Amino acid sequence: MEYGATCEYHPLKKVLMFRPGEEVKKITFHSYNELSFRDVVYWKRFQLEHDQFCTLLKSEGIDVLYLNDLLSDEDKRIINPNLVYTRDSGVVTKAGSLQMRMAHQVRTPEPTLVTRGLEKLGVPLLHAISRPGLLEGGDFVYPSADVLMIGYSTRTNEEGAHQAIKTLFDNSIVNTVILVPLPSWRVHLDGGLMFIDKDLFLYHPNA
Repeated sequence: MEYGATCEYHPLKKVLMFRPGEEVKKITFHSYNELSFRDVVYWKRFQLEHDQFCTLLKSEGIDVLYLNDLLSDEDKRIINPNLVYTRDSGVVTKAGSLQMRMAHQVRTPEPTLVTRGLEKLGVPLLHAISRPGLLEGGDFVYPSADVLMIGYSTRTNEEGAHQAIKTLFDNSIVNTVILVPLPSWRVHLDGGLMFIDKDLFLYHPNA
């Protein structure tokens, strides 16, 4: 199996998704903030839109792999609604995966579940971010295959970024890393900066 996403704008060939299920029912008027959501989610609509998105990806010839099919019954007992955001929980490079360490305690199990799924797909684990490091995949943005930008603020800290950088350099995955400080209200770098082509990007000026 070939793996590794080190570019924002090259054609996507394969992607790991998690299809949301009844765990989304945990997001209520009383719990949505605690579960790191901005509002209550209607789970059937959430699932329908996710299915439509996956159908669109498949129509473009992209191989959609479901983490749901890779987890054991025991793993499924600790699934939380945020697992749908697989980009945050694990980063796949051309040499293997980096297991993230999430800022919010409610998301703690996610990186382990994603890593187990990736290992079943034959993707080796290069490094698991350890305390006091924090790192989430939404803070990884590749301007090119050899250059990586890592945003840091409330979800990713400098210790987590430096652990990732050492692993990336040790395995010759990139040759340049740019650390980008973010304002505290900016959740992830990929929400403020998005490359569309090698010489074209969108960005949020205030971020």
